Amino acid sequence: SQLQYMVTCSLDGEINLCDPETNRRKEGRDAVCLHKKGVHTWDWCKSYKFFASGGSDRQIIIWDPYTRKAIHTLQGHNAPVTEVLVNDDQHQLISMSLDKVVKVWDILNYQCIQTFTDKTEYKPEDRITCMAFDEEGPALVLCSSLINVLPISVKVETSRTHLAPIIGSLYNDVFNQIISGDNLGTVSVWDVQTGKLEFEFRRAHQDHKMTCMAFDESKRCLYTGAEDGKVKLWNFSSGQQLRTCTMKQPTEMKRLLWAREGPNTFVVGLAWDRRLYVWPDSKKQSVEPQYVLEDSSGQGHTDDVNCLSRLSSKNGLLATGGEDGYVCFWKIQASAAGGGASSRSCRLSDTTDQVAQKEGLTQLPALGLENALESKAVRGKKKQVPTGTKNTKDSFSAEADNQAAAGASKGSDPVAANKRASAASFQGYPESEKAAPSPIDGAGASDRGGKRGSGSDNAEAAWPEELRSWSATAGMGSSGVDKMIFLEHKELLLSTHSDGRVRLWSTKLFEFLHRLELVAPAPPPAPEAEAVSSAATYVTAQT
Repeated sequence: SQLQYMVTCSLDGEINLCDPETNRRKEGRDAVCLHKKGVHTWDWCKSYKFFASGGSDRQIIIWDPYTRKAIHTLQGHNAPVTEVLVNDDQHQLISMSLDKVVKVWDILNYQCIQTFTDKTEYKPEDRITCMAFDEEGPALVLCSSLINVLPISVKVETSRTHLAPIIGSLYNDVFNQIISGDNLGTVSVWDVQTGKLEFEFRRAHQDHKMTCMAFDESKRCLYTGAEDGKVKLWNFSSGQQLRTCTMKQPTEMKRLLWAREGPNTFVVGLAWDRRLYVWPDSKKQSVEPQYVLEDSSGQGHTDDVNCLSRLSSKNGLLATGGEDGYVCFWKIQASAAGGGASSRSCRLSDTTDQVAQKEGLTQLPALGLENALESKAVRGKKKQVPTGTKNTKDSFSAEADNQAAAGASKGSDPVAANKRASAASFQGYPESEKAAPSPIDGAGASDRGGKRGSGSDNAEAAWPEELRSWSATAGMGSSGVDKMIFLEHKELLLSTHSDGRVRLWSTKLFEFLHRLELVAPAPPPAPEAEAVSSAATYVTAQT
């Protein structure tokens, strides 16, 4: 009825689309000849606007009536296909063959999801003559000398828990609960043991989409972020709003987490503008950001920032990963008077392939995780990191500067120096509190003034032999960071990337450690094996 066609099929392998008024083919509509042998059956799918036909070639061909070309071919029957039915409600196609085998196909991915055989013996001829689907039953009816009704039970054990896309879920080990949230601002609290909904509150951010969630330090309250840049603190057990964190220029929040710098606790938000907004844990109803961490020197992220991780529960050390493949470390430094702050960041990257190409290496050693951790320990013994400096405000940057300067004085190999220089490129910051700009009013205040260390000048050649080609300067545009996990007991940062690899970074030495290949490439065949394979192919061909 949708196409206004009369469709016929025959044993000559043709399917004709005819005009019922003139009893002729539609003008410009030639016969559809997709089957190699006779066609026994066809059916029309109303939802996806295609025909499915089957015949003696034991194939089910899904084809477009407008182009008269095949969309997909379903293969699996061992006898001629005699019936084809489409179940639009369940997005399924049911086919039956001459040997009484019935197959159920998923028309979304063209996969066979069920196969069963009718074991009933029919007389005088043991075959099924036709098949029908009862939508009200629902049931599948097989007809021969007897009518065999096969009831279909559809179990729906899951239900839609949110009316909008879910933006995240968090497990609370204090209350043994799971908190989930969606774009419309609905926050649901679920009991882990029973799976039941315990509490729910809606429209957390009114008409703005909610984008991220995070617990506070005690896991008794919930932070939510939205597209308007506001971050709200909730008592998720009662739905009471406790606090609102705002900003001067609204921008969408991507990630949230809590951080601690000494005795002070903060909530940190990663925004779409690549900045880190830091709000203090204040008792006020409305809180403005105390610090804004960003990079304006061109030495930070060059693409969207995807993830944010806390690297310490005490010293305010943070890490961000972006689409450019870079991992950047950030430091929140609050003065005792609370009058200013400056961020310290270093940018790390893995350019194993570029270094290997430069040195003429065709294949780098595939070290395991244990070897990588062992190499880290060896390197920690070779390099002693200073534990304190006179200027505590600059201690984070001073540690890496001292490491690089010490390494440059130890070795004179320029190639090794260039490799090591790329482990960390530090940005410039104010050297004193007087030179420090306002942490909020000035965009890029954390990056201006001061000096920036040169990687080539602060090179260090003291590399363990097995890791000499595992650090460099350039980013990885095709290996964006997807997720990061901090291993506090190992002082390591684990990151997963879009290229399917896992990378290890040292949060103590601020450097790249190792790249893990999750799927090892297949070794090339040996020459002898190739010769044997060629001989076997030749013998088979002769036979």
